[in-house]
Amino acid sequence: MKRNHFFTWPFAVLATQLSWAQIKIEANEKMNPMVQNFVNEVNTNSQLEDMAYELLDGIGPRLVGTPEMLAANEWCRILKN
Repeated sequence: MKRNHFFTWPFAVLATQLSWAQIKIEANEKMNPMVQNFVNEVNTNSQLEDMAYELLDGIGPRLVGTPEMLAANEWCRILKN
């Protein structure tokens, strides 16, 4: 029986890319200072988790025309000002 390699190659390439993505920077390697500043800012001063909790869990799903969508719009307007 002849094997079909049509799906084998893309899977192998994807698996290789995913394995390379898991490689971490060694402790003795230094990042670019701009990148390091960005990473430090995200890790220390990020408000993403709090804002996501408030929007996603507090207000909930936002379908077009629902009161939740209007509440989310109001939340964004208040947050912006």
